[in-house]
Amino acid sequence: MEEFKNAVLILLAEYKSKYSAEKISSSDKIEHFLYVQNFLQEFEEKTRFFAAGYFNEYRFSDAQKKDALQYLEGLAEELASAV
Repeated sequence: MEEFKNAVLILLAEYKSKYSAEKISSSDKIEHFLYVQNFLQEFEEKTRFFAAGYFNEYRFSDAQKKDALQYLEGLAEELASAV
């Protein structure tokens, strides 16, 4: 589970960096709002896709999957509050 969390943290760092670059270049509030909505949706989709593959490859139990998905939800909330 620790390896999974570390891999997801790397993905989160990439998204935070990507967002920081966009935030600097964005001046239109509506355009920025739409970007943020798409950005958060993309993050959630990519992490869930990554998780599904990881679960299969490492044969996560149902309990491990539940814990991992809760962890992902927490990270998505953290990212949403940061943007």
